[in-house]
Parts: sequence; C-alpha cells; structure tokens
Amino acid sequence: MSPRLRWAVAFTLLMALLVERAWACSCTALSICELVDKADVIFLGEVIQGGLEPGEDAWSGRPQSATLRIIEAYKGLRPDVREVTVSLQYLPGMCSPAVYRRGEQTLAFLGRPEADRKLHDGACSGSRFAKDVADELQYVRAYFAGQTPNDHQR
Repeated sequence: MSPRLRWAVAFTLLMALLVERAWACSCTALSICELVDKADVIFLGEVIQGGLEPGEDAWSGRPQSATLRIIEAYKGLRPDVREVTVSLQYLPGMCSPAVYRRGEQTLAFLGRPEADRKLHDGACSGSRFAKDVADELQYVRAYFAGQTPNDHQR
C-alpha cells in the first residue's frame, strides 16, 4: 500500500471516529415539561428482569433489554398492562446512561412503539432513575392528575 493511500485510509478512519463521537453526544436535554409533552409512553416501573446488574455502571452499554413491573402508568399504556419489556439500545460512551437496573425504579419516557409493538429506549433517552428525580416524578404525577398549568402546551 502506498504511503499516500495509507495516509488517506488513516485520515478517513480518524474522521469517522471523530464524527461518531460527536454524533454520540449530540443529544439535547429536554425539560420535564417537554418530556411529558413529547413522550408517547410514560410510566414508573421497577426492573424485575434484565437491565443492569445491581451496582453495575450505568454507562457500560451492556444491557439489551429490561422487563419492568408497572407501578404507575401515565401515558401510552393500556390500564391492564402490568409488565413491559423495553429493548435497550445504549452504547458505551453515549450521552445517556442506561437507567434500568434490576431492583430499582425507572421513570420512563419512551417514543412510539415500533411496528412490532415493542418499546425501545437508548441514546438520548429522557428516562431516569426514579430515585434521582423526586421533583420530576412529583411533576409527572401532578401533571397527569390535572394539577399543573398547561401553558407549555400550544
């Protein structure tokens, strides 16, 4: 391989790596009002299967799915749904941690289910460990109980 071709290949790989890293963390943080407004599915659930192991780093990118027992369903789930499985698509180094840890509660903000009716979460997720967002959880509860102003909706 010629030195010029070798340089071109190395440069291309470097650019691809830089673009991938820039893309990986180009998420826009949404306010709780925006999350409530934009999410198609919102619920509080406890991870009962899959997800992160207790104590596992939330940035590992390892879990591929999590099954949650529904504690409180706010939007997008039928009233009779007691458990859901969420397909997780987190990669190491993404800007959102995987917030599905077995035995812990997750406040989930998900998009519309795919054509296969499966729920998905991952990069740029608005979902959070419930223990870390007591104020946001209180806002969600108040919002769906009709106790918050609706001025953010247009």
